[in-house]
Amino acid sequence: MKIGLVSCDKYKNKIIEDIMLKDAFISMEFDTSIISWESDSIEEYDILIIRSIWGYQYKYNEFINWLKKVEDRNKKLINNCKIIKECIDKEIQYKKLLNNNLPFLPYEIIDINNKNLKEEIYESIKSFKDIGYDELVIKPTISESGAYTYIYTEDNKRNNYIGLDNIIVEMNKMIYNMPYEKLIIQPFFKEIYNGECSCIVLNGNIIRKMIRYPGVFTPKKQVIKSDIIYDDEKELIQSICKCNDYNKAIYMRVDYIRVKNELKLMELELADPDLLTRNLEDDEEKSKFINEFACAILKGIKII
Repeated sequence: MKIGLVSCDKYKNKIIEDIMLKDAFISMEFDTSIISWESDSIEEYDILIIRSIWGYQYKYNEFINWLKKVEDRNKKLINNCKIIKECIDKEIQYKKLLNNNLPFLPYEIIDINNKNLKEEIYESIKSFKDIGYDELVIKPTISESGAYTYIYTEDNKRNNYIGLDNIIVEMNKMIYNMPYEKLIIQPFFKEIYNGECSCIVLNGNIIRKMIRYPGVFTPKKQVIKSDIIYDDEKELIQSICKCNDYNKAIYMRVDYIRVKNELKLMELELADPDLLTRNLEDDEEKSKFINEFACAILKGIKII
């Protein structure tokens, strides 16, 4: 059996998490390589594990065609194609969260092909302001790493600030550079200044919780591990893992904040989650987790 850890041209053989996972599989006597979805053949691989494909949003149509090729050749993909397609489009993901009564942030979706795009964006902003939200996040429904993510606010000193006059200019830049057609608008919650919680989950089990400070919203700070996982956090993860399709996910990262003592999902990372291994301080803990990760994958596909 041959395993391919799927990266991209930019990050192939450069991400420590990928390299450690490859070494873990090799130590278990599995023929394993890190490959790029953009330029390497998948023909010789029996199992493909999505890892550092970061930046796929700029080649979204090509990536979807790659997924189709994987399906057509009956390759085992982890996580599976359905999960990945549902995860990367926030409109689809949020509808699924809604249908499963999971707590998430309010949102509105805007089609950029609308002839009255400017008016529709303004109307969405007004509707949020009418219910008390003066600061809003505007971004593509398919995005990563804060690409084309802006904060609408009347405070022009904030990072990634965008005012009403500049919205259409910036959105047109996004439309030119991105191959898809929808925006998502959500309230900005100041609670994120306290850190965004990220739970690393393998086969439905919480492995650890990390506290992150995404630079697009907050001053960049060190990612830290938290030893405290509250009961409502455990219940949230359990509820997610019981959902159709999500219950088949071998690995995921669940990002959320606490608003007025209630958990609110930011997003589920089931396609290519950074599992934040590099942020663990102890090398032994890093190795232990990577071995857990490899075993979770093998258990998930019933190899062990």
